[in-house]
Amino acid sequence: MKNLKFIFLAKVLLKREIDFGNPEAVIYQCVERAYRDMMIGARYCFSGEKETCCRKFIEILNKNHYEFSREMIEETTALFGNEEVIRKDNKYVTRYGLSQKLVNMTYKYLFVFYDYIDKEIDFSDCDCPLDSIILEKTLNSDAKWTKITKEKYVFYQEKISDLLRQTELDDEIKDIGNLAFDFLNW
Repeated sequence: MKNLKFIFLAKVLLKREIDFGNPEAVIYQCVERAYRDMMIGARYCFSGEKETCCRKFIEILNKNHYEFSREMIEETTALFGNEEVIRKDNKYVTRYGLSQKLVNMTYKYLFVFYDYIDKEIDFSDCDCPLDSIILEKTLNSDAKWTKITKEKYVFYQEKISDLLRQTELDDEIKDIGNLAFDFLNW
């Protein structure tokens, strides 16, 4: 039996009515949670339909056999329209910024709730979700994750890889690639 405190926190995060015996429901809730996290930064510029976006992203996950890649981030950009810069009034976000957040946060939640998922997922190539905490407080950058380009994203992931090579990692996170940085610093 799982620890009741963990189950409580899991239900707070994934919704009270989550059926942990239904792996597809857990996966959907992980994606939906990642979508909500992404929308914190995108809410003024992007007004896509949550359920449609989440379902289409799950199709991308299935097509890629849940194997993380930066190509998946690129593929996910199509969910946010055709223009790289999404503008509304004087505010804007980039499709790449939104995509990296959705993809990386999904993998973070899939890792956390892996015991409830019936997929074999290799987390070793995962990237760290870029957000204000990671960019500002850890990497000392004034970049905004919502406006990040592919080139800057790769630069920051390489910097994170360098920092992780200098860090002794706990067994729990040593095999999850750059995602480990998020667990250490968020």
